[in-house]
Amino acid sequence: MTTPLYLSLGSNIEPSFFYLRKALLSLSGYFQMGDHSMLYRTAPQDDLNQDYFFNLCVKCYTDLFNPYDILEITQRIEKNIGRQKSADRPKGPRTIDIDIILFGDEKINEKTVTIPHKSWKKRNFVLIPLLEVDEELGIKYPITEWIKENRQRGGQEIECLGEFTLG
Repeated sequence: MTTPLYLSLGSNIEPSFFYLRKALLSLSGYFQMGDHSMLYRTAPQDDLNQDYFFNLCVKCYTDLFNPYDILEITQRIEKNIGRQKSADRPKGPRTIDIDIILFGDEKINEKTVTIPHKSWKKRNFVLIPLLEVDEELGIKYPITEWIKENRQRGGQEIECLGEFTLG
């Protein structure tokens, strides 16, 4: 039995498009790939002194049951693409960032992994592309309300750049 897995990918170190493509291709070696969203250009959050991000979401399917196995895979892919985590700037520039947003109906709140992702409701660069890959999520969660609330609070700048191709 396969379980739906929703991931958010982002990059703000050049060549960002290359890193995003490489991450999607790497993920396809571990998961059955579903749809991915359009590509978005997003203003940084938290650590504002850095370049804009390029973001997208992807829906995958997996036979894995343990979310820690999924986390290990995503972190391995990040490392293979050259991500170096900085203790000084944990929200700073990165070659690739792969976040687990949703994994079936899992609810986990631990130091190493939180599912659903702890900040997903506050990030339109996650919510908008997430609805693109699975409109049914808008029935399960009040995503359009969260998007509206984020915009009213002066949520981050986000611009759709169009379709993202792997070719």
